[in-house]
Amino acid sequence: MKVVILGSGKGTNTHVLIEAFKQNQLGEAKVVAVFSDVLESGVLKIAEENQIPKFFLEAGSVKHRICEDHEQNWIESIQQHKPDLIILAGFMRVLGKSFLSAFKNRIINLHPSLLPSFKGLNAVKRAFEYAIEQDRSSVTLVHKGNNMKFTEGAFRDWGYELCR
Repeated sequence: MKVVILGSGKGTNTHVLIEAFKQNQLGEAKVVAVFSDVLESGVLKIAEENQIPKFFLEAGSVKHRICEDHEQNWIESIQQHKPDLIILAGFMRVLGKSFLSAFKNRIINLHPSLLPSFKGLNAVKRAFEYAIEQDRSSVTLVHKGNNMKFTEGAFRDWGYELCR
């Protein structure tokens, strides 16, 4: 299975994912490319350190979404790698309908809290400030409208099926 990772930040999740792939913890999956909307992002540095093709793409001036005039470039650039799965690992942009249609049922989002608690930025910090005793991460299938949640076990089973 070919995997493309999209990220905007330090790359903590990207690093963990790449290590898991390298240790065959995620089946036959292989990261074939990493994309970022931030030129100096940690995700691009991590990709380079692991000899994975890395790409910076302009996303436009609207801070939290890929602008329509850039969306087609993102689609075409990612399609060149023929991904079976796209992982949003700290990617801080909303994807448009064209992007979601181009990669229908092939995009998952990683979020560092159990949604719907602590949506958006600084989820871990806000959970800590709220003094919750326990939190979990969320993995959701991204599509138009709603996100479909996976529990940890269900995601493992779903991921295994994708990797076979």
